[in-house]
Amino acid sequence: MLEMLFDTFIYTGNAIVTTWILVFVVAMTMLGLSRIIAGVRKIQQRRFMWQTLRHELKWSALNLACTTIVLSQVSGLLVRAGWLETNPEPASWYIVLGEFLLYFFVFDLYFYIAHRTMHIEPLYSWTHRVHHKSIAPNPLSSSSMNPLEGIAEGLIIPIFLACFTVHETTMVFIIPFATLMGLYVHCGYEFMPGWWYRNPMTSWFITPMFHDQHHQYVKFNYGGFTTIWDRILGTTRPQFFDDFDHLKNRESQFQDGTSNAYNASQ
Repeated sequence: MLEMLFDTFIYTGNAIVTTWILVFVVAMTMLGLSRIIAGVRKIQQRRFMWQTLRHELKWSALNLACTTIVLSQVSGLLVRAGWLETNPEPASWYIVLGEFLLYFFVFDLYFYIAHRTMHIEPLYSWTHRVHHKSIAPNPLSSSSMNPLEGIAEGLIIPIFLACFTVHETTMVFIIPFATLMGLYVHCGYEFMPGWWYRNPMTSWFITPMFHDQHHQYVKFNYGGFTTIWDRILGTTRPQFFDDFDHLKNRESQFQDGTSNAYNASQ
């Protein structure tokens, strides 16, 4: 199945255009929906800038074209060499869950290391600075990066699959997850409740504001999926949790004011 997927999708020139169109449509849809939501959930109150949009469109197109070509060739080479394969047998839900969680935490560690490394000069100026031009991120910002960075991030999937053979069912969840998480953490709006980072069951999973502050303050909050490595290695922004509470308090006050205005009108 995996080789057929590469033959019919990755190896075609249409894949580049299709991938770009799909990401663009999803990003713009999310951006449009987010603007419908009360502005009080917006993390940064910065005005829209056409210059930033042009920058993001240009680098997103270049990044997606280059990463699609390079990663498809790398993956195809590994498939043909017999180093990358998937298990076509049916799998129980707990097997699929276990394989996905393995990928989840391997990716999170890989991303933290790669991300923090790209903040070291001269790598930062050569690659990652492009992504940080988006100070107030939006969904399109998730793909706006130097292709070298996109390739470095994307290599985790073929590397992971070369090290671990997972079921094809698991691949249905693995392939789109990082992209969807990228769109989510770059959306520019905070949706999670105020208790999120105070509850040990949820505090390890990042929300948009966690990554948004990385774009604002640069040297903190490097995690891709979780806060685990930032907490362990001391790179969580010290003021982050206070800022999160402040945003949630602002949202709560807005909701209370709206409710009181509605009750007064009855």
